[in-house]
Amino acid sequence: LVYIARHRNLMISAAMLVFQVGLSFALIFTIRALGYPVNYQAAGPAIALMLSVGLTSIIKSKLLGHLLGTSVSPWRWPLVWAALAAIVVGAGFTALPKRYEWVELAIGEPAIAATYLYILWKYAFGPADRALFGKSTPVGEATLPNAGSPIR
Repeated sequence: LVYIARHRNLMISAAMLVFQVGLSFALIFTIRALGYPVNYQAAGPAIALMLSVGLTSIIKSKLLGHLLGTSVSPWRWPLVWAALAAIVVGAGFTALPKRYEWVELAIGEPAIAATYLYILWKYAFGPADRALFGKSTPVGEATLPNAGSPIR
């Protein structure tokens, strides 16, 4: 979507950021009104983030499918496997005795992130995805886009 409708993509992202902020406040106030303690209220922004990112993904995939005239799915099964592996690693670190809480924070969090990212890189990203992270063509060798291609 970034390549074929970058302004619409930006507008969707901005609108969903505003939605997330509003939903965060709404959830905090609702949870507070229901009489839950502060640590439960603190989950409101995390829930809002989860819902906002999921909804943004659906909206953008529907728009991209409409623009391309084909079905587009944002779902990739390796995301599930990466999350499950990260949960297992995190559970292992949180199972450590309380006196090793520093290990959980100093080593566990990077280990969780590394596990998640490794599985995504290895199984979710194909060659086309990896090319986005490769070196780009030097400026002197760059070419213009195809003549007549739509600019949005």
